[in-house]
Amino acid sequence: MRLKIISLITACAFIILGSCLFWAQIVKGGYYYNLSQNNRIRLVPQEAARGNIYDTNNGLLADNVLSYDLVIMPQEFVSRKERSDTLKKLSVILDMSYSGLEAVYKRNYNAPFTDIVILKNISKDLIFEIEQMRFDLPAVSVKPRPHRRYVLGPATAHILGYLGEIDQEQLTRLTQYGYRRQDSIGKNGIEKILDMFLRGEDGGMQIEVNNKNFQVGVLSSKPAKSGRDVKLTIDARLQEYAYKLLDSRKGAVVLMDPSDGRVFSLVSSPGFIADDITPALNDKTKPLLNRALQSQCPPGSIFKIITATAGLDTGKISAEKPIFFCPGFYTLGGRRFNCWDKDGHGWVNMKEALKHSCNVFFFNAGQVIKIEPIIAYARLFGLGRATGIELPGETAGFIPDKNWKRRVQSESWREGDTLNFSIGQGSILITPIQAAVMVSVIANRGKLAQPYVVESIGNALIKRQPPKKLQISEYALNIVRDAMESIVQSAGGTGIMARVPELNVSGKTGTAQVSGKMSHAWFVGFTPSDNPKAAIAVFLENGGYGGESAAPIAAAMFKKMKELELL
Repeated sequence: MRLKIISLITACAFIILGSCLFWAQIVKGGYYYNLSQNNRIRLVPQEAARGNIYDTNNGLLADNVLSYDLVIMPQEFVSRKERSDTLKKLSVILDMSYSGLEAVYKRNYNAPFTDIVILKNISKDLIFEIEQMRFDLPAVSVKPRPHRRYVLGPATAHILGYLGEIDQEQLTRLTQYGYRRQDSIGKNGIEKILDMFLRGEDGGMQIEVNNKNFQVGVLSSKPAKSGRDVKLTIDARLQEYAYKLLDSRKGAVVLMDPSDGRVFSLVSSPGFIADDITPALNDKTKPLLNRALQSQCPPGSIFKIITATAGLDTGKISAEKPIFFCPGFYTLGGRRFNCWDKDGHGWVNMKEALKHSCNVFFFNAGQVIKIEPIIAYARLFGLGRATGIELPGETAGFIPDKNWKRRVQSESWREGDTLNFSIGQGSILITPIQAAVMVSVIANRGKLAQPYVVESIGNALIKRQPPKKLQISEYALNIVRDAMESIVQSAGGTGIMARVPELNVSGKTGTAQVSGKMSHAWFVGFTPSDNPKAAIAVFLENGGYGGESAAPIAAAMFKKMKELELL
């Protein structure tokens, strides 16, 4: 009986064992074979060179130059002691603590056959020193790598952006697209928004490893494929010139074609060095802020373009009437609102009010027009929302209204708010890129163009939507255009410093008051007045009077365009 039981148990054991072998070798054989292959084969990536970035004339704005990284190949150490000794010697050469160097080693370790990058873009002196001590530094070597070069330096920093090492959040989100640890990735500007096109396709080697994960052979290799080139609408000559004109002052210059939104130059100052943004992080001037897209400031008198258009288009005001008297101030409820000219402008109509930038006329006009139409026209011109230019971080500005004041400030809209709003003061905020779009609407006779900076990716041109025709009367647009021409071209106009010989320039100055600080300086304009090919917005943060400091920059830019035969 016992023998039968033992025989039965043995038979069952063999049946179970046979079933397991059948399951493992027949049913799941392919699965376990793939696992063994994956355990035996590793991929060693080779970084692809990023695509170049060109200006509209095919001039280089960003390319790749050869740089050198200090790397360690872990599998070349024969013992832990050799690794420790090497790190100690290397710490002395790099003037770095042993514990810090070891932390870098461990943090960047991936596999014995994969390089560990200790330092990127090392100097020539360090390269020579490492090469001279090669026999004393086993597993340490200098490895060439494509390095990003920005030809115009800080002048294009805010447009092009910069590269940085991929962070954990990005890695989690982008692993499926081929991104890996220690990859360089665009952190701002064109480098960020077009990173997937610029980065190319990495190559590498397929290597065979043993049971200790050490390389024993190379099975295959695939060359890296460079990224696509990108061509921008930016003219490098105008971009560099505008940056020099700003001369490290805080501000921005936006120059665009009003007919279609093509941006010739978009400059924010001060700039920064894209190779190392660390100094910029603690700079009180905030060089990383793209003032062209992100400075939200009161527009001051350039907003009178909106108020004038609203009054003319609604029929509340005509070119000749009403005529308001400016004694240099306006009184409302016992409070005095000053004109910028304390002596006053006397009797003025709409054209004269724009020409002399008379606050008192627009205080009166705001009361006649009422706040709702002025707000509606401000939004019609694109204010209060992002323009949609294909650069990251653009802010929307702000157009306040009655509901906002009631909800946020728990107050009703008052007549004094309308007075401030009518001349571009109070809670209203716009950006320089919005100012350029705003003046383009006047320049191109009522069409709202979306600004853009990307012309093509690879061989593919980017298709653009035509400007949107706004429902604004020719009468209103023509009156404002004529007035803006007189602002620059006629004696007594506030924009006479924007004049350019042999060019008709139209424009509007702005001086936006800031509590406790110097005013912001603005100038917006276009040229030639009869057939505009360029529209400009100049903004100087705490720059003083627009007619004195911003207008001359616009004149210099238009003059430069004429010299380059672009006008």
